Amino acid sequence: DSSVNPKISFRYQASDNLTLRASFSTSFREASLAQLTSTTIGLQGIQDFNADGSPKGGTTFIRIAQANNPNLDPEESDNMNIGAIWKPTDRLSMKLDYWAIDYTDLITIESAQGKVIANPLDPDVKRTIDGTLTGVTTSYFNASAVDTNGFDLEMTYDFDTGLGSAQLGLKAMHMLQYE
Repeated sequence: DSSVNPKISFRYQASDNLTLRASFSTSFREASLAQLTSTTIGLQGIQDFNADGSPKGGTTFIRIAQANNPNLDPEESDNMNIGAIWKPTDRLSMKLDYWAIDYTDLITIESAQGKVIANPLDPDVKRTIDGTLTGVTTSYFNASAVDTNGFDLEMTYDFDTGLGSAQLGLKAMHMLQYE
């Protein structure tokens, strides 16, 4: 696969201490070779369920096979960032950004526990003849879409210590949506 992914950015120096900025771009990510061609096996704690939905015993570590999927489509996204940089003094700087990322064909893997809950008799839920859960096979797939957005905040203050200079900083992120 191939893709052209442009980025358009804008920066405006509104005053000596205020800068406004924005960017819009697209991105592209191909599935990894492991996701396309390899199957891995590990252990995971899984709660088993009866066909009527009631829990069966306690959580047990069982074999989880993560199967490859050679038919995965590449992930794509539209990205937006709008922000400001404010320097009210030579020592204090603040940055505030709003960002939004809209993914399509996001590459993800099925939940082993989710498969057992949804259908304890699914063919990918492996059992012994007496019904004891022994394994679950999950696969990579393309999720239709994921939309996420939020704010980033960064503040720094420079000061002299008598032995040199130092900087005190704060960085925070608040996610508004992950759908």
